[in-house]
Amino acid sequence: MGPVMLANILRAKNLDVKRFNWAKWQGGIGLCVAGALLAECLGLTDVFMVAKPIATLSIFLLPYFFAPPSKERTRFLSALFFCLVGDVLLLFDGLFLAGLIAFLIAHLLLIHTFKSMHGWRWDMRILLPLVLFGGLIYAYLFAGLGLLKVPVAGYVLVIVIMSWQGIATARYVGNRAWQLIALGCILFMISDAALAVFRFRLEWSYSGLLVLSTYWSAIWLLAVGATRICLAKKKKNGGAIA
Repeated sequence: MGPVMLANILRAKNLDVKRFNWAKWQGGIGLCVAGALLAECLGLTDVFMVAKPIATLSIFLLPYFFAPPSKERTRFLSALFFCLVGDVLLLFDGLFLAGLIAFLIAHLLLIHTFKSMHGWRWDMRILLPLVLFGGLIYAYLFAGLGLLKVPVAGYVLVIVIMSWQGIATARYVGNRAWQLIALGCILFMISDAALAVFRFRLEWSYSGLLVLSTYWSAIWLLAVGATRICLAKKKKNGGAIA
């Protein structure tokens, strides 16, 4: 089931989203995220199993309902959809690798989206610290990865490239929407690093709060940035969207 099909099902059930304004939808996202974080904190596993994908779904629907149709909107939605798939898969311990693959696809789609909009950006000043961060995290994880050494290495490489292109494109374009995208990329990398550290090397009772808060902040920033980009394109084209 693709991202557009998923949202169309909700719309077919007479979900009148036009009565919500931007601020109210943002408030709804906040409530969904807060509820999921509270369930995680209190150890309410059954509630969390439902609340986590709902929180991500609320963020996924933000650009669907508020961004005008365009190729860019579809590409961002596709990436967010695979984040949703990854969220669901990571709820089950035996599906960690499948969840990793889903998020890998999301990052690859984001790389493709950035490149299709503004080309490949070769800013080495941005790449080098990201490579250093990714390399240090991988080196720290290495001893505990077991059979996942190669998959995790590939994942680290892809998320470094995704963050590089997102931040470099933001530096090239220089507007507020892309700044939000860049910050989202940074938080996504931090969230994934924290998830890996707490899964393979360290134990901390509240690790889920750190991982999830940075993750939802990351995809929220990506969703808001994507919406602004699509709205700006519509305005620039005089209301016409390709």
